[in-house]
Amino acid sequence: MRVKTLFGSALAAVLVVATLPVSALAADSSALYDAVPANLPPNVASVGFQATSTFELGDHVVLKYAGSKASTVTVTMSDWALYSQYTGDNRYSGNPTSWTHPITLNIYGTELVNGVPSNKLATKTITATIPWRPAADPTCNGGTAWRASDSNCYNGYAFNLSFDLSDLNVVLPKEVILGVSYNTGSYGLSPIGEDGPYNSLNVGVPSNQNATVGSDFNTDSLFWNTSYAPFYADGGTAGVNTFREDTSWSPNGTVAFRINSGDFKDECKNDGWKTIPNPENGNAFKNQGQCVSFFAKNQKNTTFSNYTLDSAKPSGTNVPTSSKTLYKVTVSGTWINNRSPADQVDTSYVSQNNWLSYTNGPVVGYADSLLEVQLNRNFVNWGSYNSGHTYSYWVVGTGSNLNLSVFDGENNFQNPGWYGDNVGNLNVSVAAFKL
Repeated sequence: MRVKTLFGSALAAVLVVATLPVSALAADSSALYDAVPANLPPNVASVGFQATSTFELGDHVVLKYAGSKASTVTVTMSDWALYSQYTGDNRYSGNPTSWTHPITLNIYGTELVNGVPSNKLATKTITATIPWRPAADPTCNGGTAWRASDSNCYNGYAFNLSFDLSDLNVVLPKEVILGVSYNTGSYGLSPIGEDGPYNSLNVGVPSNQNATVGSDFNTDSLFWNTSYAPFYADGGTAGVNTFREDTSWSPNGTVAFRINSGDFKDECKNDGWKTIPNPENGNAFKNQGQCVSFFAKNQKNTTFSNYTLDSAKPSGTNVPTSSKTLYKVTVSGTWINNRSPADQVDTSYVSQNNWLSYTNGPVVGYADSLLEVQLNRNFVNWGSYNSGHTYSYWVVGTGSNLNLSVFDGENNFQNPGWYGDNVGNLNVSVAAFKL
């Protein structure tokens, strides 16, 4: 297949398959998505940016649930650089343990324009501390690799790099596209123009790596921005120097990312407690402290479920509830109302120009509430516009189903005949906090 050929020839220096078995660890309860090896092996298969003329590499991932704020994102990387090669370089001499380099994480929505993500939800650049690769062991074949504790030889050294996103307050939809970018000697947004250890820095794509939380949208594809057309599966037909989907990556079609959410107690901050009902009595919490205490006590019992809301189905989707249980209902995604001109629609807002502008309801001639998502046939306040098209609402369960439906009608009555031009689904994620 193409990837094996690609890595086996021009890209031989960027693929190392670890032989160390990976055993499962206890699941991280805050993980929204996890494709990082549970036990990090000495090295992993990886893509070198300098060797592959790369500007950015990433993956389309499906989260465990939507509506949480991203706390950290971790990516497994591989460093092939030896300190002994840079002892005469003033930028790196004097620190035999590690070196530093700016690395950027981008989070995009899944909307594509000409195949390229058009909605950047967040970006974070850190000065990463990167461990040098261990010194070569002359007993390894070729004399350039290092020997790990498992007695095998490796040319790179795997490590995990984390980005703290807690200051960005980015609320994540059910699906996102992640990308990692950094400059090398010849590539990146601002090529450095000289040799350095960054030319030996790679992003991990472990062989046959499965996501243990959430899922990889397509394990045979990645999102890739390279300037060398032949590296793309289509030979560059769909363009070069663009961050777009590229196929035929299996068994290396999963970038080793992990996304962690913030603590549910954070939902109480910034007057959030005023919008969250207390499941004991259905009223808002009395103060932030009472709200924090509730989540501190009950979030360990949180369960998650996901549903699909079909915009063309008047009956909507039913979510079972239990009494005295608090539910965070999050609706994410967009759909199309195929009139002329067509409307792009999310939970509460509408656009006719790919979200360059938007209105709370259709553009002209209709009530603002048309096309909004209802709860039990009632309109609710989904809040201000969210560029990730992700909206949440808190309710207390009654023991009966909670119905979610798209309203298409007039005078507060659905008109089933109007649903025929609605195309697409919304994702519904439900977090339940039981007393």
